[in-house]
Amino acid sequence: MADLSAGAQAPLQLLGVEDDPTDATWLELMLSNATVCTYELQIVPTMADAQTALAFGTFDCVLLDLSLPDTDGMESVRRVIDVAPAVPVVVFTGTNDQELGLEAIEAGAQDYLVKGQATGNTILRAARWAKARAAARLAPVGADGLDGLTEAWCVLDQDLAIMRVNDEFLRLFGLLETEAMGMPFSTVLPTDAAADAARVLRGVQTGAAPSVAFPILLYNRQGQGIRRVLVATRVSAAAPAPLFVLAAAPLRK
Repeated sequence: MADLSAGAQAPLQLLGVEDDPTDATWLELMLSNATVCTYELQIVPTMADAQTALAFGTFDCVLLDLSLPDTDGMESVRRVIDVAPAVPVVVFTGTNDQELGLEAIEAGAQDYLVKGQATGNTILRAARWAKARAAARLAPVGADGLDGLTEAWCVLDQDLAIMRVNDEFLRLFGLLETEAMGMPFSTVLPTDAAADAARVLRGVQTGAAPSVAFPILLYNRQGQGIRRVLVATRVSAAAPAPLFVLAAAPLRK
């Protein structure tokens, strides 16, 4: 499948908050071997440094150690959220402590991973999914209206990655929700249609066109062709805006 965007999808911007040099090196090593997506990683050793980085930088996800020199436990989660409420947090625990992880989620974290057990791909998937869930939470996109639609639909973020789907979309393409969230929309497009589709979707996203409808041959995980009419419209007035894409069945003559 081709990449939908004109260039590669924007790298995932990660902020690691880890004071232990060994664990920081482990994180860098795991991510360097990952293949899920591209990323850029900045690691800081203290909460004070993390708050400064969040205040002046742009990040898609915070990878947070719960034991830092200047804060500890759930207070670490709360302090990150205080300074950057829109940036999702994925917590690292030092042991396989499910209760600690669940406590972190209750405090506002999106997910938790166990140090030494998570692979680079696991970390990137968790971060990407956390970003998608956070975006969906901040932009509910008229949930009441969407939930009543029977055709497959998805909502794309500004990078044209999936941040919301319905059950029919998952069924149509043979995906699990955990796979779909954060996935580039290009994954379901054929190579020969990706460039044209990208231009059309970018035009809607930037406001050049209020909405569009165009026929396309999509593919599911089994490589089966699925003829659909994609209907794309902007979610908000902002530019570039998230997009709502409906995969409607083509009209029969």
